[in-house]
Amino acid sequence: MLQLSWGYPPEAYDGAAVSVGELCKGLVGAGIDVAAVSIEPVDGWDGWVRPAGDRESAVPSSMPVHEEIEGVRATRVPGDRAWEPVVAVAEAFRPEIIHFHEYRDLALVRHAAGRTGARVVLTIHELFVDEPGQPGSLTDRQGQTDAITFADRIILPSPNAAAHLEHHHPAARDRIRVIGHGFEDSVAAQRAAYARPARPDPTLLSCSRISRQKGVDVLLSAVPEILRQAPDSRFLLVGLRDYPRQRRRVESWLAALPASLAARVTVRGWQPRPALSEAYAEADIVIVPSRNEIFGLVTLEAMLHGCALVASRTDGTASLLEDGRTGLLVPPGDAAALVRATLRLIRDQALRARLGRAAADEARRSHLLAAVAQRMAAVYTELCGCVPGRLAGSPGRRRR
Repeated sequence: MLQLSWGYPPEAYDGAAVSVGELCKGLVGAGIDVAAVSIEPVDGWDGWVRPAGDRESAVPSSMPVHEEIEGVRATRVPGDRAWEPVVAVAEAFRPEIIHFHEYRDLALVRHAAGRTGARVVLTIHELFVDEPGQPGSLTDRQGQTDAITFADRIILPSPNAAAHLEHHHPAARDRIRVIGHGFEDSVAAQRAAYARPARPDPTLLSCSRISRQKGVDVLLSAVPEILRQAPDSRFLLVGLRDYPRQRRRVESWLAALPASLAARVTVRGWQPRPALSEAYAEADIVIVPSRNEIFGLVTLEAMLHGCALVASRTDGTASLLEDGRTGLLVPPGDAAALVRATLRLIRDQALRARLGRAAADEARRSHLLAAVAQRMAAVYTELCGCVPGRLAGSPGRRRR
């Protein structure tokens, strides 16, 4: 089967790209022959901007680049010249399934499926409907409705998001499947989850790009009050310095803080997965202030590491966390509620430990990569009638 993604690990700067990389790794473990095509950022093309500072890199002039990553045949193609190499990979690989993750790739997927006879699976990572800050009815933003209409199966990561889609697009009902994302467990995550020391001077972590959707403005307005009321605490903010506009905004915010508070805030740019795992182990509390989120990879990864969580009650976090048992949920966009919940965890070490342990158990019960990959493989098998190890290299059935 062929996965089409915007970005692919190890340098995956977007949550969707991270989830695609994890899924591909899990599918290989399930015995599926997997190829992945990564559409790579190019300066000035379709909103992509080459990152500056911490993760500056250029698209190699020799693209496409073919490599094997953890058993996946990966090809990186430049975003402004993706069409021909993507179709060439599809024709050479002859997959039974093409699985895509961005609405805007529909025309390319439609063409590649027509040339190869592949069936099409769409995973929705952002649903432009119903949640705060999103439209109240299904919209064709970025080709959403056309992609939903075209796909043979539609994967949504949470039951709430699936219910929204079914309500606004009843014709999709029989094609919708709910499969959350998953992570592979690790010794480092287990150690962080089950051997976390009790610390009176807690570290608070937030991992996010700057955007209204991610609620970073809410977080930045809450940080000074939390630091004032919890003088032994400190903040670690990851992912906020990767683009010039982001860096300027964070620098202005830091400059406006009193020096005594600014000294207790550390800001880092994008971090690779091993370094991010270290950040979760270092953190006592993770804050996820998103306004809308149909899943929440940061929430899940923090759960896996046994962190106590304060998160906005979005479709995604409400499907991952149970308020008072595996985390604390607050209304989206409510900085005062975010402050109150965070201070509650800072002041109650026993509550932090109980929530973190329960979150770690829940993540391992429901969201480990092997189980998620098996659920996805079952969808592929249902769709094309193949055993998982034979999802590539056969003629396929040509779409009409």
